[in-house]
Amino acid sequence: MVQPNTFVELRCLIKPLNVFKQMLVMFCSASPPSFAQKHPQLMRYLLNRESVDCDDLRNLHLFMSLYDLNNSNASRQAGITGRMELGSPKAHVYSEISFPPFNLVMSLSGTNPEPRLFDISWFAQFRLNERREVKLRLHNLAVNSYFPGDYRTFDELTATVAENRRQGTLGHC
Repeated sequence: MVQPNTFVELRCLIKPLNVFKQMLVMFCSASPPSFAQKHPQLMRYLLNRESVDCDDLRNLHLFMSLYDLNNSNASRQAGITGRMELGSPKAHVYSEISFPPFNLVMSLSGTNPEPRLFDISWFAQFRLNERREVKLRLHNLAVNSYFPGDYRTFDELTATVAENRRQGTLGHC
């Protein structure tokens, strides 16, 4: 059993480009039809098995972590989402699919919305059906809200609500 907010290092023999393209197809299905219309090069890249290059991949990054089975009370799938960080010029534009056994995030802004997510964008560097041993460092992250990119445990969410009530920033229900 993996403890919450810890990580596991895995070595696995996979076909990285095949995995990468499959994840992108999953995100296409989670996104509205306008996503495909706005990214025709990406659609050609995915529909052509032999395609290994796509300009749309320059700012697109895929990230993953383990889905914490013991500390999660939700699962989620979110199409294109935007998030600003207060006091920072950073903006994150991403999509998320969080179901056991993984949390998957596709960033369209080239930024990582959660530092504990592991960047697997380098999977795109391989050829189709090329087998490689890859080393993954995957954090075990909980999913307890319906807000994309929120990996707080139930106790962390409860503490945040209590703190907001103490500060008067959250009304009583």
